[in-house]
Amino acid sequence: MTHHAKEKFYLTTAIPFVNAAPHIGFGLEIVQADAVARYNRLMGKDVFFLTGTDENSLKNVQAAEREGTTPALLCDRNSSKFQELRSALNLSNDRFIRTTHPAHVSGCQKLWRMCRPEDIYRKEYRGLYCVGCETFYTEKDLVDGLCPEHRTPPEVVEEENYFFRLSAYQERLEELIESDTIKIVPKVRKNEVLSFIRMGLEDFSISRSVRRAKNWGIPVPDDDSQVMYVWFDALTNYLTGIGFTGDGCEPFDGEALEQRYWPCDLHIIGKGIIRFHAIYWPAMLLSAGISLPKSIFVHGYLTVNGEKISKSLGNVIDPFSLSEKYGRDPVRYYLLRMIPPYADGDFSTEVFEKTYNSDLANDLGNLLNRTLAMVKQNFGDNLPKPGPADENDTELIGIYHRVVEEVFEAMEEYRFNLALESIWTLVRAGNKYIDLTEPWKLAKSPELKPRLATVMYNLCETLGKVALLISPYIPDSAIAIRKALGMSTEMVFTGEREWGKIDAGSPLARPEPLFPRIDAPAKKGSSAPGEKKSKAARVNSGSVGESVQSSKKDRKAEVSQNSAVPEVPVIAEHATIDEFIKLDLTVGQIVEAQPMEGADKLYLVTVDMGTETRVLASGLRPYFTADELQGRKVIVVANLKPRKIRGHLSQGMILASGEGEQLALLSVDSAIPNGTRVS
Repeated sequence: MTHHAKEKFYLTTAIPFVNAAPHIGFGLEIVQADAVARYNRLMGKDVFFLTGTDENSLKNVQAAEREGTTPALLCDRNSSKFQELRSALNLSNDRFIRTTHPAHVSGCQKLWRMCRPEDIYRKEYRGLYCVGCETFYTEKDLVDGLCPEHRTPPEVVEEENYFFRLSAYQERLEELIESDTIKIVPKVRKNEVLSFIRMGLEDFSISRSVRRAKNWGIPVPDDDSQVMYVWFDALTNYLTGIGFTGDGCEPFDGEALEQRYWPCDLHIIGKGIIRFHAIYWPAMLLSAGISLPKSIFVHGYLTVNGEKISKSLGNVIDPFSLSEKYGRDPVRYYLLRMIPPYADGDFSTEVFEKTYNSDLANDLGNLLNRTLAMVKQNFGDNLPKPGPADENDTELIGIYHRVVEEVFEAMEEYRFNLALESIWTLVRAGNKYIDLTEPWKLAKSPELKPRLATVMYNLCETLGKVALLISPYIPDSAIAIRKALGMSTEMVFTGEREWGKIDAGSPLARPEPLFPRIDAPAKKGSSAPGEKKSKAARVNSGSVGESVQSSKKDRKAEVSQNSAVPEVPVIAEHATIDEFIKLDLTVGQIVEAQPMEGADKLYLVTVDMGTETRVLASGLRPYFTADELQGRKVIVVANLKPRKIRGHLSQGMILASGEGEQLALLSVDSAIPNGTRVS
């Protein structure tokens, strides 16, 4: 089948500024994008995956000045570091674009000229500009006079610039977002965009003076006194990266792929730049008469031990060092499994090492090593032929088919954590299958060898299916498992979906241990990584399906600061009015509740607080289903000190009251707007 006969899928990441080397925060986005690209290739699609670097910003110029170098040299050096992430994190991007490339410059000028003449005009302007965001803010956008993103005072800028008539596209943009013509995932981000649009769109500046830009940037066509605003330039990379360029200019990488891949199927971005991608970019394309991107996935931020990643705090994590120490797949696994895709998530070395030992070394590594050792001991170097299936075999196969559907469903909404959670259901079922079938006993009786052959075949088939399913997320491990099983490392799901695809008689190999355990000392108040037993080994009886459920019930229940029923005296001590007014009690609305993995009583609850969206842990799970919580108005203690719970940063407490098995949420009238202060 030719590429053109396949369904195409074009996805992009945001392109980061190169004022500094990459940190683990961008690592999250690029690994998420890579998982989506690999998943769609596995589904047989013609995928094109673009990433790159944004090099024309003022903050890059300022970084070069601080270092005593030129912007060009700084961009060359740091852009190369971002390109090196391809090896460090095992990325499969098809192209890497730099916005200083002549083809990109030409393409930006072409897009400018394609915009309707009445949409671009020149006027004098005075505004508040954050160099960190490379954007203007109004007074109402600021938080205590500071940039809401960087918490720094903006500069007052006054000059004559070109503006884009965004206000002319307000109704059309609202219709596109509301109808999911441009689909925004998750829904809470869609609602944020609609709310912003409905407040009224204002025209925005799309150029700055050459003087203020310090002679760095893409020249505005026919006006050598101005360069393009960095976001007009940067967004255009999604076109120029696939060959969109001006007449007479050779396309980027020498091959024009615009007709093959545009419109873009998916932009993957962080929540801080949603306005540019969901409002400015579609309006620019509408003005130019270019078809629109189909969808936008918006992820949260990554924190480190509960703190925002910051050079001043000294908590910037180098993805290169992390990958070198632990391996590429463990880093990818943690980012995809332990960081919630829709909300902010936390990176903790302690949680990382526990997850590594539990999920990778104990669960997956042990399943592979146990299986291949038993096959080699009893059947030599070739996979035996299976016999008739019994109820344990049938149940294992049923779990596999259920997991496949769950992975499909999760990836439709970019829920990487749920996809991996489902796959690990199959991994643990494989370990439990060993406990149930007891192959070491079967091996003692020659008459039971046919049954032993069936058990060994099913275990190898389970590993083959696990390798297929994990290939978008931890591809090195998938390839290692497939090689050990004598299977092809070229994987397309449509050809391997059915059970029984591994050939009897296949030559098997004994691989090096996939995930050697990490022996790290326990921190105070927590168990050491090596102390946790394999989940499969904790249950020794019952069916395969029961063991999976039992492992969930077996986890220790947690009590968090957000527990819905705190233990307090009937009458507490008196509080002064000064103590009471310190509490920021704010009206919010629950957007979504997700069960927290490993904590039977906790949800991760996403709450719309009016001006922001927060995620917090709450002990409501025994009392309400997730559907019952969605859309409920609640009162949140908004200024409670954030607390990390099982790797998730909880940013507040939902108030509730009850006794015994009865619980009620404290709420307000539905007409009260989200973000209203309770007093």
